[in-house]
Amino acid sequence: MITLLKKGNLKDKLAILELPLPVSSPKVEADRLRDLQFYAPNCALAFDPWQKALKIYQEISDKENQAVILEKLGNAYYCLSDYTNAINSYDQASTIAQKHNYREIQARNISNIGSVYNSLADYNQAIKYYEEALKLLQQQDTQLKAEILRGRGNVYNYQGKYNEAIQDYSQALAIDQNLQNASGIAKNKVNLANVYYALGDYSKAIQYYKETLDLTPSESLAGLGNTYLSLGDTAKAIEFHNQSLAKARQNEDKEAEGNALNNLAYALIKLNNLPEAEKNIFEAIKIWVNC
Repeated sequence: MITLLKKGNLKDKLAILELPLPVSSPKVEADRLRDLQFYAPNCALAFDPWQKALKIYQEISDKENQAVILEKLGNAYYCLSDYTNAINSYDQASTIAQKHNYREIQARNISNIGSVYNSLADYNQAIKYYEEALKLLQQQDTQLKAEILRGRGNVYNYQGKYNEAIQDYSQALAIDQNLQNASGIAKNKVNLANVYYALGDYSKAIQYYKETLDLTPSESLAGLGNTYLSLGDTAKAIEFHNQSLAKARQNEDKEAEGNALNNLAYALIKLNNLPEAEKNIFEAIKIWVNC
């Protein structure tokens, strides 16, 4: 419905125009600061606004958002490889979440601590925290549960415990397929492909790499290249590594480009094309140095 104002004099109109704008509440300001996004390599820029948001949430006793912002601060510390402060922030978030029964936030932050220990190669501690997080989500097949299973699967993979890794990746895959989470499905299948490649089961590795070509093209093409190289088909390996390199450049993914050049160099060495291999290696090193 449109409301028409009665005709008035200029003074009345000016008075209306000069009305002060409504003052933003502390909660609105804290939420604005909370929702700011920061990405590597600019993670340090997050501390000032997010710590201001945390202070406001503490002043207004917003416990849930205190836990949320502490987790985000933990992520910023983790991004900067400040693992001590990352663990401290995640632990504070988890404690608040446990006290106020925010179970998913609690599970996520316990899992985050597991990820830190994974980065520190303290695999026993990592598994301990992943398992603690999973206990909180026993009756829920959520995307978070799939992520935690994938994290634990990665630890098992690093340890060479391939059967355990396959179990976790497969369980995560079943959950993601049920939720129609395309990104999660691709990650699980690539992880399974990598495990089967490590086990020398090249048929299954190729199957999973091919199933993920649309979602993770650079990584899947690289996996196919490495698999065919292990099968002795150097020409096909080079073909896939060239495709992986082209896709990485198309997506402006420098890390993937460096990896593709390195993979291509290794295949060229097998073909005894040493000058071209050397050229690709130096180009890869230049990219990695500047990443």
